[in-house]
Amino acid sequence: MFKYEHNPHKLTAGFILFCYTMAMKIKLKESNAIRFNLILGVYLLIIWGCLTRAQSTFGISRWEAWQQFLQETRQESLFNFLLLSIFPWALLLMVGGMIWAFIQKLRLNARKPRLVSVSFEEKGAVLEYSLSRPAIFLPYNQTDFTLCARTILSYNKYHQPICHLAYVEMIFASPNGKFSAQHRAGIPIIPKILNEGKKFRSCSVNTKTACPDNPTRQEEKDFISFLQDQMNNYLHYGVMLTVSPQQSTGFLILGATTLIIPLMLIAVLAPIVQNSSLFLSKILCVLWLIMLAISVFCFSKYIGYKRTTRKLERLKQEKK
Repeated sequence: MFKYEHNPHKLTAGFILFCYTMAMKIKLKESNAIRFNLILGVYLLIIWGCLTRAQSTFGISRWEAWQQFLQETRQESLFNFLLLSIFPWALLLMVGGMIWAFIQKLRLNARKPRLVSVSFEEKGAVLEYSLSRPAIFLPYNQTDFTLCARTILSYNKYHQPICHLAYVEMIFASPNGKFSAQHRAGIPIIPKILNEGKKFRSCSVNTKTACPDNPTRQEEKDFISFLQDQMNNYLHYGVMLTVSPQQSTGFLILGATTLIIPLMLIAVLAPIVQNSSLFLSKILCVLWLIMLAISVFCFSKYIGYKRTTRKLERLKQEKK
């Protein structure tokens, strides 16, 4: 959330609209729930598509297709049958929980004003609040700006540690008060914010873990050091790496894997595809295209990392 200190001087809406309109505006995000909703939506669309195809193929309703699918699954595996049987109820409970959380959030936002966006205008930054609360204008020449990167350590299904950026915190210190706003985004947002941060009276950066109470592993310490170095690089040279060395290696391996697997599948499954149905051929083509797209994306990330690394080395040599 956002912290508010002291009673700041609030400018009228007319004065703020007088400011330069071509500005960078950040709509603050508080959660990553959209990713979960997107995954859930895709999952439901796949199930709906399978039931629709069964309806058109066998001339039965979606409910009859679902019941038939359950019966066939029960004959093959009782465990899978039980999982599928509770799926509609688990889904209903999950959707109900999401609706309840959304209602609770609306009720909270209706009672307490909160920062909803930060705009970097020509003469200063504008902090916009909800509930018709007047916006706050912070002149660049009277405000000190600090960008804080907060990291988090998570684990994949193999219990391998994965470090990433949890959120960035923008801190504004001015004679009118001190304000801070958290925004959940990836590393690429940092250069964009620092470009605006250079307009303030002073601009500083720091990197810390988002969970100071938890013991920090060496992997997170290395990631914090990497992120701090890159933020300093951008302040001094205008260039920074948005991918760590470990991540670049992962992109290279994943890019090679997703390039080789489609080629192998084409060689092995080509005779089968020629004699298969048009629907199966389309599915396989879509899967191949997706894997090739992932491969191109991974290679572009790796190549971009190498180019930025060489550019940074050249700029540092020129500074010496």
